[in-house]
Amino acid sequence: MKINIPQVSLLTLVLFAGELAVNGVFAQASLDLKPSSGPGNALISATSSGFQPLSHNPDLYPNTGFYRDCVGLVATCPCCGSAGSANCTVQLRAPTGPGQHSFCAKTSLPESASADYEITPPTLLISRTCGPVGTKITVTGHSFDAQYYVGIYFDDAFTGIQKLSDESGGFAVSLTIPSAAIGPHTIKAWDNGNSTVRPMQPFFVDTNCAPAVDCEGGTDNIIGTVMETDRAVWKVLTNGTHCPLGPKAPIHEDDVIQTGPKSRAYVLFIDNTQFTVSENTKLTMDKYVFDPDNDANNRAHYNFFAGAFQYVSGLIAKKPDPDVQIETTVGQIGIRGTEFISRRDPCSTTQEVYLIEGQLAITLTTNPGVTNIVNAPVTVFFDSSNISTSALTQVMYDAMKNQLNPTNLVTFAQWQTSYFGCTNNNPSAAPGADPDGDGQNNYAEFLAHTDPTTNVSVFKLVSAAREGDGVRLFWQTHGGITNVVQAASSVGGAYADISSSLILPGDDDLTTNHLDPGAITNAAARFYRVRLAP
Repeated sequence: MKINIPQVSLLTLVLFAGELAVNGVFAQASLDLKPSSGPGNALISATSSGFQPLSHNPDLYPNTGFYRDCVGLVATCPCCGSAGSANCTVQLRAPTGPGQHSFCAKTSLPESASADYEITPPTLLISRTCGPVGTKITVTGHSFDAQYYVGIYFDDAFTGIQKLSDESGGFAVSLTIPSAAIGPHTIKAWDNGNSTVRPMQPFFVDTNCAPAVDCEGGTDNIIGTVMETDRAVWKVLTNGTHCPLGPKAPIHEDDVIQTGPKSRAYVLFIDNTQFTVSENTKLTMDKYVFDPDNDANNRAHYNFFAGAFQYVSGLIAKKPDPDVQIETTVGQIGIRGTEFISRRDPCSTTQEVYLIEGQLAITLTTNPGVTNIVNAPVTVFFDSSNISTSALTQVMYDAMKNQLNPTNLVTFAQWQTSYFGCTNNNPSAAPGADPDGDGQNNYAEFLAHTDPTTNVSVFKLVSAAREGDGVRLFWQTHGGITNVVQAASSVGGAYADISSSLILPGDDDLTTNHLDPGAITNAAARFYRVRLAP
């Protein structure tokens, strides 16, 4: 924050450690890091602000200093500007090593500010998990230390293969399985800059490696891995089998990823492409080939049917003339090294795209001969015959990104869409409707955080049992809300709270209980109920 002080003023300035007081209003010095998390040694932007305006006298007020882990000076920024401001932005390299690190900005005045940078743990992916000696596989690293050489090891023996990671900490190499006995082995990646972090993947040497026939798919050729899931996420195989998805589940070509209400999945592909798939989304892996030795072979084609997702380009889309595209019902999105969010409202035919980095080539279904090139940052709305663009800011993009998390639903309208899709002319989605027949209407289930599509998910008292001279009550409810137990001497009487606010953990249905001590010794009858608390 910049404070302009008139030449003639009765303002009183009092400098406290890190704060400037102006008539009792404090301007706190601060340091902002963008991004605030990522791989080690990555480039980050550090901006100091809120510091006291300084004199131009460099002997009295030297430069602003930036310190890694608040001890080692890594950059300085000269005092500059018409007010001699100590505020500035510099490019820094993140530290290496797992965990959380701190940066500090300091001046010669007793002012300082700090901010944390979280090192993302590295991930190792392989394109096959079994095969005979001589099998060629792709080994991909994600979030390794940026701009460091990474060595590939087989059973702790160096293969002679090493690769310089890019600015995102990613790399990809081809590995031919060396001579080894039939049975389990390990593939490791050792980061020369951070040798304490050595991710590994198992590989089974087998001369007759049979293709998987269960829910992992019909082939051992893996194109990606599910890294995180929330709630109901599954994939649909080509034979129609529905398979639940959880962390470390493999993704294969032709798989269909689907998410249910309030669900989410984060998928990492072997070229480091990232998909964050939001609730009620259906996405097909139509065609995917990644060969780190031959760019001409590489392609990635996806089909988006409904919902919302965030896409961050991997190595395929960063190559010259990439063959990466996402088909929608109203047009095609060609991807050229980028990051964007795309969604479609269940009641709309308009595809929304929020492009924050890179370039997209959009082709409408009614005019396939014309390609519309859009450059970031931009918001794009298009249907089968029309396309329009408008401005996009980082704040707007971050707000859209936040909406991809289904736990961030805050309105009844969002809740209705989550469970019922398009709510137009849909009687099941009405506030007073009870589509699952559990005795609670949709608005009541919205308040209780329960699922309106199944009567198993319900907010109700279940039973009561004597415990000593008291009564223990049991009821079904949901995590993430607060309940209060009440009692009265008659059904229509005045109910009063007999418990404190019970804050329920998690975000799933659960059964909980509360003891009403001494209830048996009371002469009057006791009637109970449980209410929702703010």
